[in-house]
Amino acid sequence: MRRRRLFEVAAATCVVLSVASSGNTETWQVDVSVSHLEGTYGSSEQTSILYAPLTVKRLFERGDVSVSVPFVSMNTQGEAARTSGLGDVLLKGRLYAVEERGGRPGIDLAAWFKVPTAAEGLGLGEPEAGLGVELSRRLTAKHVLMADALYTAIGNSPDTDYRNRVTWDVGLAWQPRRGATIALYYDYRSALREGRGSEQSLLLFGSRRVRPGL
Repeated sequence: MRRRRLFEVAAATCVVLSVASSGNTETWQVDVSVSHLEGTYGSSEQTSILYAPLTVKRLFERGDVSVSVPFVSMNTQGEAARTSGLGDVLLKGRLYAVEERGGRPGIDLAAWFKVPTAAEGLGLGEPEAGLGVELSRRLTAKHVLMADALYTAIGNSPDTDYRNRVTWDVGLAWQPRRGATIALYYDYRSALREGRGSEQSLLLFGSRRVRPGL
């Protein structure tokens, strides 16, 4: 019952943030990205993941609403075949709650719901819903400090009792020139199941804007 309540709160919050972020300014944005990740992810085996989501986002004056449909390819050490297919569809609403000003950081409130559409082996097979706070603070003209804190409620399958997950990260972004960003950040995710360790990662991220609209 408690887990169901968490799903209801996250879903309701997502709707509230979507409505609150609406304004006179509306812009559509389409993102396509490809990421390759490798790690143990709390287990004893090395896993490589190719994650390529298509995201359609509607930006408002005070927030945004998005839907992401990913293609996922996963290969775990010791397994003979690679598993590929549709991943879990993610719906997310975000409210730009506090504007950065003076020594005050910018604060965004987020809520999301993950639909278990992933092919077998590419997801938990259970719905997820979460709430989060995202902070950013510009230190200089070229440096931005970032931090996020997230809480995710995860459904339970008949055979596995998944734990609700706490995630947080902190990082520093460097913008050497307009349209270019390099960021380094530490990411922590609590264990999903009893007997498994937490997931900790040090991530390096880079992006380059090719032209104003791309």
